[in-house]
Amino acid sequence: MQKIQITLTPEETNAIGFRAKKLGFSVTKYVRFLVAKEANDVVNHETVQTLSTKLENETLKALAEHKNHESYELSSFEDLDTV
Repeated sequence: MQKIQITLTPEETNAIGFRAKKLGFSVTKYVRFLVAKEANDVVNHETVQTLSTKLENETLKALAEHKNHESYELSSFEDLDTV
């Protein structure tokens, strides 16, 4: 386990302390809770990529072709010559 030391301004300590007390934590335990929550969010976050309109349209067209059995399964790059 890694030990991390941080320095907070009095204002930051007061703000964090207020929130921590409201939740029943000490400042230290509340900061540990925040770090754990952030780490969990990073681990469980699924990255969503936005497609350009052109790429989205090409993808939808390819999915429609596949659904209509208009696509080919290739087992290697050499199979491209047969299409």
